[in-house]
Amino acid sequence: MPRTAVLLIDLQNEVLHPDGGLAGDFPATAGPLLDAIRSLVGWARSVGVPVIWVRLAFRPGHVDAVRDSMSRTKGTLLDGTWGAELFEGLGREPDDIVITKKRPSAFFDTDLRVVLRGLGVDRLIVGGVSTNWAVESTVRDGHSHDIRMVVVREAVGTPFADLHEPSLRSMGTVFAAVVPLAEVLAEAADGGL
Repeated sequence: MPRTAVLLIDLQNEVLHPDGGLAGDFPATAGPLLDAIRSLVGWARSVGVPVIWVRLAFRPGHVDAVRDSMSRTKGTLLDGTWGAELFEGLGREPDDIVITKKRPSAFFDTDLRVVLRGLGVDRLIVGGVSTNWAVESTVRDGHSHDIRMVVVREAVGTPFADLHEPSLRSMGTVFAAVVPLAEVLAEAADGGL
């Protein structure tokens, strides 16, 4: 069986908390997504699968952000601020690995690949936001690194509801298996990974 890790992307205050600068109406609809994330994290803990958290954060002045990024325009996701912190109550533990990125993909100019190699991981079960941006970018790059990518349908979401399903369909064509949460949770019953 492949060695698996759970990868959770951009679950940060700026996007998920009602006071977040990039949240908009998303926190009002994100409840089922957050419940699925909690279930996925609980499952990972129960079967001994590592959980890796990814966050987007920039230096003061956004000198390391994309020129036309929304974060730069709105002055959000500055490293060390509340908005850049991971959203509380999702099951993060102090010894979980946290990857900080500067671009949509969790692989681009980060040490994620080195971490995965050190863990012996060749399959990632993915959740997070936004489906059509950071999740899809990460999934495509993971596929290019010969990692088996699994996207948990209920554990991903986007403030742009009209882009959610097309993004899942795009990822599911070649780059990932897009599966229901119940399928992942059943793996524990099958004796693990």
